[in-house]
Amino acid sequence: RKALILEWHRRWFDILATNADKGSVDAAKSLMKLYIADCPEDINPNDGLASAGKWYDRWIELLTAKAAKGDLVDKMNLADVLLYAEGVPEDLLDCFSDEDDERSLSQAVRLYKDITDSDCDGFFKAEAYYKMGIAYHDLGDEKKAFMCFKKAAKLNWHEAYAKLGDAYRYGNGVVPDDDTARKWYRKGADVGEITAILKLAECYKNGIGGEQDYEKAMLEYRHIAERINGRGFKHQTVGIGTALYELGDMYLNGLGVQPDLKKAIRYFTLSANKCNNPQAESKLNELL
Repeated sequence: RKALILEWHRRWFDILATNADKGSVDAAKSLMKLYIADCPEDINPNDGLASAGKWYDRWIELLTAKAAKGDLVDKMNLADVLLYAEGVPEDLLDCFSDEDDERSLSQAVRLYKDITDSDCDGFFKAEAYYKMGIAYHDLGDEKKAFMCFKKAAKLNWHEAYAKLGDAYRYGNGVVPDDDTARKWYRKGADVGEITAILKLAECYKNGIGGEQDYEKAMLEYRHIAERINGRGFKHQTVGIGTALYELGDMYLNGLGVQPDLKKAIRYFTLSANKCNNPQAESKLNELL
């Protein structure tokens, strides 16, 4: 039985390899993952990792060939893989050198630029500018990143508002200006962008770019915390967990409210149990 299972395990991999050799993007991607997550037991793990690297190269080769035909969606898909390494196993990412990472980011920038230089619709172009900004940031070119975020914001890409706020707050590619940072966070918060709301609340809580206002900080944190039962919870877990933790912290330390340990523990518990927030877990261990 064991020998039969191994035979068909190998046969499964052979079928995928045949399809990948014929140009199947999905087959190459599957093999890259399977050689790490479900490698045949008679293959040494190090050899499996090497094979995964081989099929990663084939996957990128096939995606590059599709993108070279000029389709902007294919260009975006390839650029996203190169930027975010989406779908690439963590064990394989650990094998990449700094030079590999820089090469991937530079290639992603070129692909995004192809999109922004095209006559595509504004929404698609805004997305490309935003992601190009992230790539430039990861490459350490803050000035170019700032310009990309600015262009994305001009095209109403909401996530760019928080990035511009960060740029002004921390001096990333521009002269630091806390007042302007707060304005960009406010602009993002007005359209419901979760990162911008968190950053705006932080400005109110700590008096960044204006007067300290605990009441407004708590109001912004509540706006996010209320999403815990919403439809988009799975995609906002980290942000909601942070907001719940901050509410707990404000009740614990009496920031703008009467200290209330019971409410603080309730918010910390929600943050830890529902959102896996490590700060909340640590705080509960201290208090309980």
